[in-house]
Amino acid sequence: MSMNIKIGLAVLIIVGWIGIGPIRAEDIAAGTTTFSVSTPTTNATTIAASTVLMPGRYTVTIAPSFNGGMAGRLEKAVGNIGGVKSVTAEATDSSIHFTVKRGANVTISDIQKAVANAFPGAVMTTPILEHSLTANPGL
Repeated sequence: MSMNIKIGLAVLIIVGWIGIGPIRAEDIAAGTTTFSVSTPTTNATTIAASTVLMPGRYTVTIAPSFNGGMAGRLEKAVGNIGGVKSVTAEATDSSIHFTVKRGANVTISDIQKAVANAFPGAVMTTPILEHSLTANPGL
């Protein structure tokens, strides 16, 4: 066995031993050892959800569509968030409009939680600052 092969096997054994493996001795002997190292990923959804919304008037769209009774529950739920005022839910286009007060610390996840508690199974779009078409305001 050449020196390069011995060094390669030693590296494979060490790599397997420190946890990048798993590597089995019989795989090394048979020459069938393969492994991959996964690249760390960033959950963009979590980052966006933790974004603090700057003061202003926002709109979100909710799916599935909802009726007038649900609109009232959504208005109440979002309106109970500290720093949020002037909440209106529109059943005609499944949207919620709200204003974030100056100095408030309202995150996208605060809005998502309120919507989920009032309307289980519903999903919402990222809040858009009205009259700007800016997604992810505050970034």
